[in-house]
Amino acid sequence: MAVAGFCALNCSIPESMEAVLSIKAGLHSGRTYRISEHADVGSGLGCDIRLPDAGVAEAHFSVRKSGAGFVIRDLGSGGGTFLDGSRIGEAGLPDKSTIYAGEAVLYARIVNRDALAEAESSGNGPAGIENEVRRIYESSVISLVEDRAGPSGPLTGAASTPLEAVYRIGRLLSSDRDLGGIFEQTVEIAGGALGAGRCFLMLKDAGKGAWKAGARWAAGGNANPAPLPPEKVLDEVQRTGMSMLIHDARGDSRFDGAGPVGSAVCAPLAAGKKSLGVLWADAPGLSLGEDHLRLIAAVGRQAGGGIERRMLEWEIREHSRTLEARVRSRTQELDETLSSLARAQARLIRAEKFAAVGLMAQGIAHNLSTPLAGIKGYAQLLAAEHPGLSEAGKILNLASKLEEIVDTLMRKGALESRTEATPLDLNEIASGILSFFEGDMFYKHEVRRIWKPAPSLPRVRGVYGDFSQALQNLVANGIDALRESKGDRVLSVETGSGPEGVFVAVADSGPGIAPEVEGRLFTPFFTTKAPRGQGGGAPEGTGLGLFSAAKLLEPWGGRIELDRGKPMTTFRIVVPPAGTDGRRR
Repeated sequence: MAVAGFCALNCSIPESMEAVLSIKAGLHSGRTYRISEHADVGSGLGCDIRLPDAGVAEAHFSVRKSGAGFVIRDLGSGGGTFLDGSRIGEAGLPDKSTIYAGEAVLYARIVNRDALAEAESSGNGPAGIENEVRRIYESSVISLVEDRAGPSGPLTGAASTPLEAVYRIGRLLSSDRDLGGIFEQTVEIAGGALGAGRCFLMLKDAGKGAWKAGARWAAGGNANPAPLPPEKVLDEVQRTGMSMLIHDARGDSRFDGAGPVGSAVCAPLAAGKKSLGVLWADAPGLSLGEDHLRLIAAVGRQAGGGIERRMLEWEIREHSRTLEARVRSRTQELDETLSSLARAQARLIRAEKFAAVGLMAQGIAHNLSTPLAGIKGYAQLLAAEHPGLSEAGKILNLASKLEEIVDTLMRKGALESRTEATPLDLNEIASGILSFFEGDMFYKHEVRRIWKPAPSLPRVRGVYGDFSQALQNLVANGIDALRESKGDRVLSVETGSGPEGVFVAVADSGPGIAPEVEGRLFTPFFTTKAPRGQGGGAPEGTGLGLFSAAKLLEPWGGRIELDRGKPMTTFRIVVPPAGTDGRRR
């Protein structure tokens, strides 16, 4: 093998020992470098030794003098630095060792500088040193076989030496394959290196206590090499943590029914003092011996540690995903709680406003009751003294009507001052609202009123003021619509219950709702009411009646439905009965 070049990286040599790195495989194969103090190796232009091969990081590893020897350290390469098949972070660099970095393979010797200087003086200048390095290299290098599919191909295939098998297992464990792929390729590499007939990676089910094959391989491509290894042997290897060689299984009682097994080796998949499973290989003849036992033990140690790291990485990723999901769930719950609190706060403020209005109404009604009682008394006195005076009777009738209105206002004010949720009777609420509007002369004298209360109406749950105000808004809208009607003015209020819940429907025979505005009815500040006066101007409505009615009913699962049918336009409040899941408790 020709040496393409020789580079002296440091001409100041304080001690007699030097590291000599020879590139055995790679794009710069054949080059040799001497290191007296320190050298960085990688694909970057700033490195002392440049390896432009696939998988080599910009700064891959370094070699530095430490005492009387040298230390090799991985520089965060990602793909890993392997020393004699084992992945290292930092380790001593032994003489006659092999370094793997990506697709490059280097051979390391720790040599005496004086011996090289003597060779140089006895030769022809630098050529003498090159010849000495070539002699050291070619007399000591271990032959390796490159991957069959090239730099980007699989890590499998027959390994020509035990060292190559260990190296390939290391490469495999540093790859991005999943655990299933790692299991499958581990048994293929190990089985091929051992020259076995079958190879198994056996795992024990912690729940059932039974062994199962995590991966299996057979020479000749048999996809299902039965039967499985004997559980007694697997149990003993896992329990003791010791590798086992069975020279001749033909007379071994543990192999009853185990098929044509001549010799076998097995080793624990060891991760420190813990055994993750067992690696097993067997052959029909008696070909497996001590060397095979040492190899499978080495593969078991290396694969066990790597598999444990991959399992921990998987558990960490799963835990991280679970934690992220829990954080998202808790965040969503918190957002919903905050929204619920905001709605409850708004509802409380609204209820307090209704309570204030109710108290004010009670105060007004109370203040009216005293002079009203006096008016009624004087009218009764006037009628008694002048029986023929018809006006006295009219005053008395009007005073009695006004007294009924004041009583209704007192009851309504008392109910609307309540802020707690209670079971409510929609018949009672609707009846009270209609009595309240008896004070409107247009409604009383110009509108034909229809009231259809359903018997045995299920109760709903909520705050009285919320439902009272929502229904009052619908009735007021219906009366306002009838003011624009020239024909038969009809307002119908009906209660009932069905599959969707308890309802109260308010229908009017007004001009109806145009299809183009239907989608905007519940938008705040949108109104269809005509402007005041003959010459136009600001509209009568505020555009908040339907919007506020819908918002008042929302916390209790209520909704408002519209039916634009002729001759009546109907707004229907639908609410789940008290105690069902459709409303808020």
